[in-house]
Amino acid sequence: MAVENQLTLEGADEAPPNATEPLGHPSGAPHSTAADPPVAVKPPSDRSHNRPAVSPTASRDYMKLLQRPTLDAISRHEAAPSSDAALSSFTNRLSPLLVGPRVLGNLSAGGAAPSVELFTDTAANAARWLGFRLRREDEAAGRRGRQRRSTAWPVGDDEGKSLVRFRNCFMFTNEPKGGFGGPLLDLGLVAVTGGEVFLTDGGAKFASAPVPAIDEPSGVELLSRDHREILAQALMVIPDELVEIQRFLSALMQSSGAPDEIDRLIAADHKWSDAQVVSHRAAMVGRLRDLQVVDVEVLPAGRAQIVRASQFEDFGALVSRTMEER
Repeated sequence: MAVENQLTLEGADEAPPNATEPLGHPSGAPHSTAADPPVAVKPPSDRSHNRPAVSPTASRDYMKLLQRPTLDAISRHEAAPSSDAALSSFTNRLSPLLVGPRVLGNLSAGGAAPSVELFTDTAANAARWLGFRLRREDEAAGRRGRQRRSTAWPVGDDEGKSLVRFRNCFMFTNEPKGGFGGPLLDLGLVAVTGGEVFLTDGGAKFASAPVPAIDEPSGVELLSRDHREILAQALMVIPDELVEIQRFLSALMQSSGAPDEIDRLIAADHKWSDAQVVSHRAAMVGRLRDLQVVDVEVLPAGRAQIVRASQFEDFGALVSRTMEER
């Protein structure tokens, strides 16, 4: 299990460096003018079992925020140009990204866009509630290791740190020169203007795509085929991320799938420490596993290898085609 944990950062819920302060508004940014906007319901934690003690009313509120939103009446904005930079290695999965657009669609249902602060607080708390639900379901079903769905969700013992980590790694970050960055913006799912958050056309499609684990009585998967297609296309728009994906896929094809071989090939293209290489590879595996591009196969004697999954060929062709068109 230790090798598998290293491969996919199973159970990781530590805040990245410099990510321990709550995300707030840039100076002077206005708040939403929506009448009676939904309020972020923050569950007190039951530390003895590491699960939040949530009232039935709060649970209903979270479920309502996570339902497929009605998008006909909400305002949308065009996506801003993405950052050229690759996604952070702390964004080690893609499935947690589904919370932001869903919650945003429901917060915007009254016609007015929520403020950055309202959106990030509400979505992060909804993600914590959902993360605990996923963990309870996985425990009941006996899902372990790479089959657990709560990995990377904000379910750590330190509630504040978990929520900040989720906001910074799966929603927004404050940029040093002002404004915002982060995966929701880089992937073109949301836009921020005037201190308020809007869905883009791509984000609206993402928010309305079915989430089997939420929308279906016996559903297990978090990302549907529609989600995976939207995310795959969105990754192609980030220049440095596209390059890193190509390097990773090339390293996988040149190797036996052993992590140390892949790390050696990745390190040849970067002046990174060993820890940075391992973190990057683990994040790449986690993200591409969510797209069904790669998987982790556990071998005897505590070993593991990275293998191709069902979407490897199609995704690889998309990467090659996009690189040729650049």
